[in-house]
Amino acid sequence: MLKVLLDDERTIKGMDIIFRKPSVFWMTYGHTSIFFSKNWELWLDHDLGEGEENGFEFLKTLYEVGLLPNAIVLVSANPVGRKNMRTLLSDCGYGQIWTEEYDEKWVKV
Repeated sequence: MLKVLLDDERTIKGMDIIFRKPSVFWMTYGHTSIFFSKNWELWLDHDLGEGEENGFEFLKTLYEVGLLPNAIVLVSANPVGRKNMRTLLSDCGYGQIWTEEYDEKWVKV
């Protein structure tokens, strides 16, 4: 499974692709969409830098364009943003399967 991290600050070992900004993800997606047609897992922060959409908005866009991954790991320490992303994931048919201090994994159910 392709592991993709979208986080403006963190680097997490084991990722296949790391994006620092949502805008770079969307520019790159057009050239690499073949990778995302397979199983992929998104590791996502909420606060993604000034002038960029946040993690909640990014998830909402993924949903609207039909590009939600098989699994999503939230890696945000922002409690309000995390709560909003949880609600959206639940509404999109994901179920939470594990939680650690600031990380939690959701999969389609």
